[in-house]
Amino acid sequence: LHIAYTNLCLLPTANSVSFWEITPTGDYEIRDDVDEMLQMLDFYRRERGLWIAPSEDIFDRMLAIEQVKITSIEPLDDDFYRIMLHNYSDFDIPQFCIKYKERDYIIPLLAAGESYLLYLANYSPDEPIPPAQFNVLYQNGNLLIKNITGLNIDPLRLEIFNIRGQRILSKHLINNGPEINLPFAKYSSGIYLMRISPDNGTKPIVLRFSIVK
Repeated sequence: LHIAYTNLCLLPTANSVSFWEITPTGDYEIRDDVDEMLQMLDFYRRERGLWIAPSEDIFDRMLAIEQVKITSIEPLDDDFYRIMLHNYSDFDIPQFCIKYKERDYIIPLLAAGESYLLYLANYSPDEPIPPAQFNVLYQNGNLLIKNITGLNIDPLRLEIFNIRGQRILSKHLINNGPEINLPFAKYSSGIYLMRISPDNGTKPIVLRFSIVK
């Protein structure tokens, strides 16, 4: 949590100027440079998530965060942890963030007195993506590739091969959420291989899946 204080001087002094000026008509107006600063802050508040609040609200949040405890940790395999968080404070904590292995995990709202289940990837972004991160499921004519951690899937090239090794599909997927849906109704029942090649240059992974119609 980073705290920055902004002081607007009400009256001019030897070392500072006021945030207002008097126009030729005698009206008081906010100076142009101050108005530009306020517009910039408002832009970052609306578009970049900048939090502007009184000091007491900031310190209330700091104290509430200190009351968030990890109540359980369960290793799923070598690549993931399932952890339970509990907010023991009396304050709701919006946009609660945890950083682990160079990844940020954002909880939209950790309500007062409530628990939250979170999955953490036990590898850094520059390491190869473990195959266990993805579930592949065929349903209603679509192939669903899901990131079990709930994180957005990084840009990648996805290729699918039939059992004879023939490539039947190739797509470069950039703006991904935590799930990817691919139309797959025209392909027959059988065993397929999926190769996922991340754009960051890490080692491709291969998944095997079956289609039964």
